[in-house]
Amino acid sequence: MNSISRLIDLLADLKFDKDSGAKTVADFKSRPLVCTPYKANHGVVSGWVICVNGSPPKATLLIDQFSSPLIAFHIADKPKKIRGPKQLETIKEFFTDHLKGKEEAFTIPSK
Repeated sequence: MNSISRLIDLLADLKFDKDSGAKTVADFKSRPLVCTPYKANHGVVSGWVICVNGSPPKATLLIDQFSSPLIAFHIADKPKKIRGPKQLETIKEFFTDHLKGKEEAFTIPSK
């Protein structure tokens, strides 16, 4: 499983409970990820907003790339800091594979 699939699975786990229908979860996992940087400190990319595409976005993840350790929040009804070591490792892997060194917004197609 690659870092994109692991991140989408993580976001699905954060969003849905065990009673959610398989069709709903499958629709969620089939949507593209929209990756948008935000800048601070004289125009330097400071972090990323990752959304599962939809209107409104189906899930939103905020990654502060200059924090040590990396800080990430799942934005839903109420923002929630992601603390689990395996969850943070998934986010770090996705960041390294797809975001590090980039400065422009882009979309990652669905599975």
